[in-house]
Amino acid sequence: LYKGEFYIIEKKYTEQELINIQLDNDNKIFRILMSEKCRGKEEEYSKKVILKLYKQNTEKVLLEKLPFWSERTSIEYNSFKVRDAKTKYGSCKPKTKQLHFTSRLIMLKEEAIDAVIVHELCHIIYANHSKDFYNLVLTYIPNYKQIDKYLKQCSKYVRTK
Repeated sequence: LYKGEFYIIEKKYTEQELINIQLDNDNKIFRILMSEKCRGKEEEYSKKVILKLYKQNTEKVLLEKLPFWSERTSIEYNSFKVRDAKTKYGSCKPKTKQLHFTSRLIMLKEEAIDAVIVHELCHIIYANHSKDFYNLVLTYIPNYKQIDKYLKQCSKYVRTK
């Protein structure tokens, strides 16, 4: 999954000592170019290069979206980190206003990424999942319940790669 769509992984070999990935968004293909020396370990190297791409692109998306949602919700955060978490899309430390997101966030549709961001920002105000918390989330993401179902469906893909 990438931005809510399934991509094909295409592997090619080269004499050069490199591992590189290219996105073909038109044809929904991850093209992975790797050294002949990687034969037999293609799965391991492919996973590493895809996770690196996920992290880089998730960070780019968050650098755009977090300031927007912070301003829109009037909820300030101090910092965010991206790491390869497999069980949660995000987490929040309300006291320090630190947000954490999985590098796999980029696997989701844009509206789901927005919902995760708003969810974590709202934890700065409400550290729990109370009715008040969800009412605040719904103020900014009115279709949050539908998106939450989508997030639960996607979790089987996010947790396996």
